[in-house]
Amino acid sequence: MSEPPSTADIPQGDYPTVELKDGGRAILRPITPADKPMVQEAFRRLSREARYSRFFTPLEVLDGKLLDQLTTADGKNHVVWAAMDAQNPNDPGMGAASFWRSKDDPGEAEFSVTVADDHQGRGIGTLLLATLWILARHVGIERFRLVALSENFPVLHWMETLGAAVDCDNGSTCEVVLDLSEEARGRIPMTPEGDELLRWLDRLSGLPKSISN
Repeated sequence: MSEPPSTADIPQGDYPTVELKDGGRAILRPITPADKPMVQEAFRRLSREARYSRFFTPLEVLDGKLLDQLTTADGKNHVVWAAMDAQNPNDPGMGAASFWRSKDDPGEAEFSVTVADDHQGRGIGTLLLATLWILARHVGIERFRLVALSENFPVLHWMETLGAAVDCDNGSTCEVVLDLSEEARGRIPMTPEGDELLRWLDRLSGLPKSISN
């Protein structure tokens, strides 16, 4: 059985531009090493609370090995995509999401998403989740696992409205598992968040078809 093509092989001209629910437009594309200055600026603009929720530590500067990791992906085992503001080229990004395939279970990947403070409430998180959902399925990943602070009620509530299993028995953190299988897609709850996710999954369904074989 041949390996699936890397999601990094999507031609630049095929990166989708989508319309958001508020009429804005976002360009979806992978993050590359050339984006390091942009990623650093996006991090600089995050609130202290947003940084802590993402990295579990009060980082002040994003650089070194961590910056390299966040901007270098192989498109199969590590994928990082961003939503860029199509109407403001000077904006360093609306948000970004990534997944890392588990070394112990190749059907599972650790998922994370960060939405810029200035773009909260626009559906960027759900858009990025749908994008990575589709790309993950394309490379054989069936589940996303997310670790969130137990005090991060917005993310935990969001995941629950999408049908994810949430386990908060670990004290300060909660483990979230989101099934990406076709069967699970049919079980996404009929919530506003679930309906929004399904709409994006339908609208972005052609994304892997742009990947070179």
